[in-house]
Amino acid sequence: MQTETEFAELMSVRTNSCRRWRVTFLDLKKAFAPCLRMTVQNSANSLRLGQLMSGTMPHASPLVTKTRIPPKPCHDKDSIPMPNSDQSACYLEPTQESGRAFVQRQLTGNVVMLNLLRFRETADYSATPALAPEKAIGGAAAFQKYIQHTLPFLRETGGDVLFLGSGGNFLIGPPTERWDLVMLVRQQSVESFLAFATHEGYLAGIGHRTAALEDSRLLPLSELPFSNETFWYRGM
Repeated sequence: MQTETEFAELMSVRTNSCRRWRVTFLDLKKAFAPCLRMTVQNSANSLRLGQLMSGTMPHASPLVTKTRIPPKPCHDKDSIPMPNSDQSACYLEPTQESGRAFVQRQLTGNVVMLNLLRFRETADYSATPALAPEKAIGGAAAFQKYIQHTLPFLRETGGDVLFLGSGGNFLIGPPTERWDLVMLVRQQSVESFLAFATHEGYLAGIGHRTAALEDSRLLPLSELPFSNETFWYRGM
């Protein structure tokens, strides 16, 4: 178990978006994945997972710090701010809070990641200049580079792209909010997702994603049983 000092040092590595992504998921993989495997055995282990996360277990320090990184401004000099419900911030990387909530859901089986993506007019490689092309490119072109780089590592860990669709304005929804691309990515399990998200080869090219995106959403989905005769939803 990491000491509070060791964990604080790990979580202080936030000098750029690539490191923030890596720290979040690498920490989740190391600290939470073993607990996930234990929770399927009995309810006592489920309680232990909660204690580990909150730091209430004897001699255990919290696995997630209470410090929260404020979201970045959701537009740059190349884009027009959208007057949506949260126009002051954009979301490009997971936080420790969202990572902890994801693991606490204790999803089993396949996990499908719903991606909503909005591109920059001009890709911003300032955080990863080594990946920048010789000439400036658009956000969509940068994301294409990200997909080409990512697919081998995604498939190596048992995942794949299920759906890719061009977005636009909502038929039902805020008239000023738009998403350029919608993507569904299947992962075999939470563990396989963490293996993918912390793969060193994958992380080497994640700067293309950061350069491409002005804003994004990532929603983990779990499949529900469905037939023509019945519809079942947890909690109904």
